[in-house]
Amino acid sequence: NQAKASEDLVSADEKVGHLSSIKSKLESTLGELENSVDREKRARADIEKQRRKTEGELKMCQECVGDLEHNKRELENTITRKEGDISNLNAKLEDEQSLVSKVQKSIKENQGRVEE
Repeated sequence: NQAKASEDLVSADEKVGHLSSIKSKLESTLGELENSVDREKRARADIEKQRRKTEGELKMCQECVGDLEHNKRELENTITRKEGDISNLNAKLEDEQSLVSKVQKSIKENQGRVEE
């Protein structure tokens, strides 16, 4: 009877040792998993922070592009207006040069008459 109890005690001690070993391995694995989760959370937080920063930069760039497109349209309109002004001034210059030519011709004719 005592041998059976001693055998049961040894068997129980072996089970306790085995279960303690398993518990230790599981606790180690749990610690590794918790560390992995913490690293993953930090990585996700960093990615989210970078995403928000990039979205902000994108928004600023889009606003800059919009401003540049607006300025381009204004400059194109100004160029079109200036080209029209130049065209009108060229036409006026041609008219005035024609008038000057007529006046010079008239002066020559009058000088010719005066000399006669």
